[in-house]
Amino acid sequence: MSVETTHSRYSSNRSAAATASAGTRRVGAAQAPDVATVRLPQRIFSVFLLVLLGYVALAGRLAYLQVVQHAQYRAVAEDLRERTRLIPARRGVLLDRSGALLVRNEQAASIVLDPNQWYVTTVKGAKTAPLLDTPEMRREAALKGLAEHLPGVDMAALARKLGGKTATGKLRTIDVRRVVDQATADRIAAANLPGVGVLPTTRRVAMNGGLAAHLIGYTDIDGKGLEGLERELETTLRGKPGLLEAEFDGGRRPIPGTIRREVPEQPGRDVLLTLDATLQHDVQTALRKAYVESRADAATAIVLDPKTGDILALANYPTFDVNKRNEFPASFRANRAVTSPYEPGSTLKVVTVAAALEEGKVTPSSMFFCGGSQKIGRRSIRCAHGAKHGSENLTDVIRDSCNIASAGMGRLLGKETLWEYERRFGFGERTECGLPGESRGLLAKPERWSDMQLANVAFGQGISVTPLQLAAAYAVVANDGVYLRPRIVWGTRNADGSDLRPSQPSEARRVVSPEVARQMRQMLQTVVDSGTGKAAAPDGYTAGGKTGTAQVAENGSYRSGKYVASFIGMAPARDPRFVILVSVTAPKGSYYGGTVAGPVFREIVEKALIARRTPHDRPSSSGSGKAKTRKPGKLKPDWDA
Repeated sequence: MSVETTHSRYSSNRSAAATASAGTRRVGAAQAPDVATVRLPQRIFSVFLLVLLGYVALAGRLAYLQVVQHAQYRAVAEDLRERTRLIPARRGVLLDRSGALLVRNEQAASIVLDPNQWYVTTVKGAKTAPLLDTPEMRREAALKGLAEHLPGVDMAALARKLGGKTATGKLRTIDVRRVVDQATADRIAAANLPGVGVLPTTRRVAMNGGLAAHLIGYTDIDGKGLEGLERELETTLRGKPGLLEAEFDGGRRPIPGTIRREVPEQPGRDVLLTLDATLQHDVQTALRKAYVESRADAATAIVLDPKTGDILALANYPTFDVNKRNEFPASFRANRAVTSPYEPGSTLKVVTVAAALEEGKVTPSSMFFCGGSQKIGRRSIRCAHGAKHGSENLTDVIRDSCNIASAGMGRLLGKETLWEYERRFGFGERTECGLPGESRGLLAKPERWSDMQLANVAFGQGISVTPLQLAAAYAVVANDGVYLRPRIVWGTRNADGSDLRPSQPSEARRVVSPEVARQMRQMLQTVVDSGTGKAAAPDGYTAGGKTGTAQVAENGSYRSGKYVASFIGMAPARDPRFVILVSVTAPKGSYYGGTVAGPVFREIVEKALIARRTPHDRPSSSGSGKAKTRKPGKLKPDWDA
């Protein structure tokens, strides 16, 4: 067979085999389909069915929650939102007699943390943070953000508080920081920390924290008065809070459209004090100088207007800064002018002499003999420093501060009468001036007095008085014999300045006649002109006053070497515009009232008279008979201890 024939037969057989194979596949396709051809549609259908069942289940669950359990979850959600909130009222401010602001309210904020918000809403953190989907993530973001913005907060202690619950089962809202400045509050609000709320509030700030600190006092972190006038005038200053009933978001902001009831707050009234801020500054400057130079235990100064009883200035040392009170010992906050009675010593002789004149027991020309000592029963009284004054009239008695003559006038008056005049001059009772913590002092009943105690009271021992009581007693002499209770509140007004209501002065009471008061002023002037008070004489003005150097009494006995040096005076002597008391407790070195307290009186009274443009009533060392006008100095916050 030829090659060509063999090849042709092979080709024909291969073609037939291929045709047969193709036919076989066609028949097989009809009888047994390919598995890969049908598997894909079945999977799509299965997935679709599963998704459909999932949506049906979710829809069913949603319907169950929204329909069947709607009331339950709504109650829970509403319970997690604060429904009623008190709106703090604006606290009234304190101003001096000219309207100068002493204490104001400064915008601030409280930072709170409400863990409940981590469980009810999806909250975003800072703009750069991812979506916070779980309570744990929100908790971590909140604590981290607070640590960043409030580095002084103990975050470990804060974290330990997070599990606490209220009686209703809610997680307890935590006060992170009760008061922060507005700048810090703005940064925290901008961070939008989960569950962290920024609540607007105010904080109390004294314009000059060291000015009149013992008078003004301070408030607690909630704005409630704790000391001083902030406490005494709490009812007037605090106002009445408002009420907001609504639903609040995580930042404790009311949700729009949910406000159900709103009662506006009623602001507290502003209080105008009798205080003169510029004079107060001058008094503190002069008193601080004496306190430091004499290395004293304490010092007090008071300035009164005798015609009205107004307290124009009142200062104590040691002192403190109202705005930084926690940096000072608690003892520095005592207002010694009203809380710390002491034996007045020779300064009380004015009451004895005035009473004897008023009762007609003596006249200005009456004579007394002082031999330096006098026996009373088994004991003796002596004049200070062994002095023997000899024969003296009433003016000499006041100028030389004679104990023997004063005791003699006490015997002429008798126990009952002298006690009655002590009461008329305001001793043994509170002045009711409007300052808290005021002491009555100590004035025993006359039936308990021995003859020795009668003599002691006549020259200023065996009785204790507060500095304010003593200043008010001298104001009787300056005010032609009429007693007016000291006062610190001039009046009140609304926040906008309307409805000004001046406070009513206390009822005046006649203590001695105008003639006796005039005679006493003449005698007191000799003390300044030629007696123990020469260091207190102001330039260009007449003045009258009395020195006092009294031993400090402790536990029923007198402390050796420890004295209260004081000077109480008035100026001008003929028609006083000011009564000024200066007392220095336990000065080191010189302890006489004239040398320690007298110069302080002089510095204060000169500035006060010049500020009031009071005409000179005696030649001035400057050669001018006109009072200089003094520009008020800037109040410096430098009242350290």
